[in-house]
Amino acid sequence: MDSQLKKLCIGVGFLCLVGCHGGSSGPEDAQSAAALRKTAEEMGTDWMLGGSVDERFLRVAGQLRGWDATMVEVGYRYSMLYWAGTDENWEFARYQLAKIGDAVELGLERRAEYKDKARMLDAVVPRLEEALQHKDPEQFRQRFTELTSVCNACHQATEHAWVRIKPPSVRFSPASQPPDDAVVGSH
Repeated sequence: MDSQLKKLCIGVGFLCLVGCHGGSSGPEDAQSAAALRKTAEEMGTDWMLGGSVDERFLRVAGQLRGWDATMVEVGYRYSMLYWAGTDENWEFARYQLAKIGDAVELGLERRAEYKDKARMLDAVVPRLEEALQHKDPEQFRQRFTELTSVCNACHQATEHAWVRIKPPSVRFSPASQPPDDAVVGSH
C-alpha cells in the first residue's frame, strides 16, 4: 500500500473512532489529554502517525474540537440561509437549513450534553422549512426571526447568553440569487 493511501486510511480510521470515544468528562481528562498531545513541531511532518495509539487519537480528536467548531459552521450557514431567503433563492435556502441540521447533529455526537437544549430547534425548523417550500418571502422573514430567537434562547439556556445573534448586515459569501437562466436542481 503506498504511503499516502496508508496515511489516509489511518486518518479515516481515527476519525471513525472519534464518534465511539465520546468526550472528556472532566478537568483530569483534559490534563491527561494535554500531557499526551505533542505539537507538530515535536512530531515533525508525521504528527498524526507518531506516538502511541492514544497519543494519535487525541491529536486527531483535538482537530475536530467541540461545540465551538459546530457553532462556527452553524453561524456561517445561518448567514447563508438569511441571504438565500432574502434573495428568494429557495433551493439554496433549503440546502443551508439542511446543513445547519447536519452540523448540529454531528456536534451533538461530540457534545451530547447539549442535546436537550438543541431540541429547541425542533419546533422552529419545520416551520421554516414550510416557509421555504411555499417560497413566501414574508413568511420566511417571520420564521427566520423565530429561528434567531430560538438560537438566542438556546445560548441563554446553555449559559452562553453573551452570544447574541442577529440577522447579518454584511454578505461575506459571493453566493447570491442564481441567474434566471440557471438550471435549478442541477449540481
